[in-house]
Amino acid sequence: MTANATPKKEGWRNRITGHGEVDPATLTANPRNWRTHPKQQRDALEAAIDRVGFVQGVIVNTTTGHVVDGHLRVDLAMERHEQSIAVDYVELTEEEEAVVLATLDPLSAMAGRDQDVLDDLLASVDPGEGPLAALLSQSLGELGGDTEPDEPAETPYVQRGDVWQVGEHRIMCGDSTDGGDVAMLLDGERVDLIVTSPPYNQGIDGFKPSGMHAEADWVPKVARMAYADQMPEDEYQSWQAALLDQWMDIVIRDGGSVFYNHKIRYRDKAAISPLRWLPGPFTLRQEIIWSRPGSVTQNARMFLPSDERVYWMYAGDDFYFDDSTEIKTWSSVWSFAPERTKDHAVPFPVELPTRSIVACSKRGGDVYDPFLGSGTTAVAAANQGRTCYGMEISPAYAQVSIERLAKHIGAEPVRVDG
Repeated sequence: MTANATPKKEGWRNRITGHGEVDPATLTANPRNWRTHPKQQRDALEAAIDRVGFVQGVIVNTTTGHVVDGHLRVDLAMERHEQSIAVDYVELTEEEEAVVLATLDPLSAMAGRDQDVLDDLLASVDPGEGPLAALLSQSLGELGGDTEPDEPAETPYVQRGDVWQVGEHRIMCGDSTDGGDVAMLLDGERVDLIVTSPPYNQGIDGFKPSGMHAEADWVPKVARMAYADQMPEDEYQSWQAALLDQWMDIVIRDGGSVFYNHKIRYRDKAAISPLRWLPGPFTLRQEIIWSRPGSVTQNARMFLPSDERVYWMYAGDDFYFDDSTEIKTWSSVWSFAPERTKDHAVPFPVELPTRSIVACSKRGGDVYDPFLGSGTTAVAAANQGRTCYGMEISPAYAQVSIERLAKHIGAEPVRVDG
């Protein structure tokens, strides 16, 4: 090597050690696999394999003998009594296996998309019929994600008091604590289901980052888009309790359900649970844990919080529940990542309202979100054939919701009151 020669970089390690075809019944599921697979996904994958065949091997770690990727393909192969399935073998330590399990799917999900290229691609494919056709025709977005909403406008054209019709859905820029606003939005109707996530009263409008917080991407987003989220604790609890009474009095039908997303908060070294004001006039049916990675409390003297709660309540003596096997097998721990691509400080993912809507309302029913934010509940309702009534107090975010939903369903928004 000459004095000026640049040392050759060490290449990436190839951890693939071999390939093969094995009886799927001999493969061992990974005990730390965190992915769940709804029927819609299972049906679409099975239809794709029926049409094309396997194009990707199941990944198996020779060190542990565990499947690292491809659990659903293995399950489908076993259900169909397939004699063999393609396998790619890798050699990883247990720690490396954990890294792959934790990052493989989330890294894929972070990819963006060129909608024009995707549209051209889909136009070149004969969708046929059945689950695969449904997947292709919905252009990927309507199955759980959707296109990213625009950043809230500095001078929105939506104003307080406006009611907008987007297809069959209604969105109002108003105050969900004002009975007059609620009556105007609902136009005399009551709904089958309420799905919402109210402000958590965490004081994020006055948040002062330090330590790890100062480097988190969440901090500038909150600084740019913070809303008033700080009340004296007794006032906040009274406010939430009054909302529950209002929902029972003028919003929900008898037998309707409420899915109320909140989190345990911490004040003066003590935990504050929403159960201090819940269920109010409702009956609490179930407390669901939303297991969500990520937290902004790394500086606190406590174990890292990585969960929120979804409280399922109902009005009256009974409730509607889709008693199908698929839905009953959803556990009371819902594991999916928070939404990180939406231009809103604290959005929840489409999957959260989707589960609530599918389980506790019928197609053609009505859903109300009194804190609509960037419109996630409206998108989920539209995907599942329900009508959404959404209330959002911020004109900027009401406009985001209207435009997002209009783009999603291909409808022209019309102002019907104001």
